Amino acid sequence: MRRVFGKKKASAPAPSLTDASSGLGGRIDEMDKKINDLETELRGYKDRIKKTNSPAAKKQLQKRALEVLKRKRMYEQQRDQIAGQQFNVDQASFGIESAKANVQTVAAMKQANKELKQVIKQDLDIDAVDDLADDMAELMDDFNEVNEALGRNFATPDDIDEADLDAELEMLGDELEEELAEEAQAEETPSYLMPATPSETPGEKKRRNFATPDDIDEADLDAELEMLGDELEEELAEEAQAEETPSYLMPATPSETPGETEEATKTDEFGLPSAPIGNP
Repeated sequence: MRRVFGKKKASAPAPSLTDASSGLGGRIDEMDKKINDLETELRGYKDRIKKTNSPAAKKQLQKRALEVLKRKRMYEQQRDQIAGQQFNVDQASFGIESAKANVQTVAAMKQANKELKQVIKQDLDIDAVDDLADDMAELMDDFNEVNEALGRNFATPDDIDEADLDAELEMLGDELEEELAEEAQAEETPSYLMPATPSETPGEKKRRNFATPDDIDEADLDAELEMLGDELEEELAEEAQAEETPSYLMPATPSETPGETEEATKTDEFGLPSAPIGNP
């Protein structure tokens, strides 16, 4: 029988959806190219119709342009049909890929469910977890009570009024704002325009010495003070002696000339200094 009718040939494998979509896409590109060529040709006919003055030639050009327009519309319809077929193929391919992904997801969830059941059955006990949660809650309550007991202030009297505390707090806030305002004003005002503070008297300002070094010895200061005291006593003694001694017995100062010294030492018969003789 095989010799008479021949052996049935094996059918070729069906193309995949990807290959089908690629083939349809190539056909769409070809249709687009043909449509663009027809548009260019139709545009040329339109320009020639505008420039032609003969009615017969214009009618002939219009007839050819109409044929080109018909072919263009036919190619556009074919392109739309092929585009619809490609959309259906792509949608089927997407559905298959989604189905495969769903199968893998379901398999993964089954395996995870199996492992979770095994872990809960072997390593976790719901009653033990509940007991643990209750113990933790009780421990936290005890811990909070301990913190409250330790944080209690035993020195705070019970008769304190919160309204008085709020009022005092507002007063402190106002004082703080005034101090900040004064500091800001002091920073803006130069130091030489600032008034003297009441705590310092003019004498204290004069006596205050900012240049006093730190390495001064108190013994040296005491010795120097004694020397100044001795000098002061000597000066006082000289002043007292000068007041007791008459001026004519005082030794001549170096600033006097010899003539002035002789005139100053002349005395009369009573021992008193004589007046100088000369023109008044």
